[in-house]
Amino acid sequence: MWKWIVALAALAAGCRGSDVGRTCNAGAQPGVTVLNSQALECDSRMCLQTAAAGAMPACTAFCESDADCEGGPRGRCGGGFVCATPMVVGSFACRRLCVCQDAMAGVAPAACVSPP
Repeated sequence: MWKWIVALAALAAGCRGSDVGRTCNAGAQPGVTVLNSQALECDSRMCLQTAAAGAMPACTAFCESDADCEGGPRGRCGGGFVCATPMVVGSFACRRLCVCQDAMAGVAPAACVSPP
């Protein structure tokens, strides 16, 4: 019996992919950029909603390149996810996160760029 439970747990863990893009609850009204860092429905516990018109909250994760944002469900994000800086204030200011390309350009805001 225990062998079956261990085997099923191992199989489930092995099949788990990125959940970047999965629909989640950001806990805010549309039109506001907010990051819910206690979203239990996301593996990273981070649900991002951007202020872009029609943007839906989606699970996100920290990233360093666009490749870090691949593999998850696209949901309503036709352009896929890119590594971008969606916030310039708060605890996650200037942190790079996976963001729906339809809702955000992949360029860091001027406030987050270090002078040369």
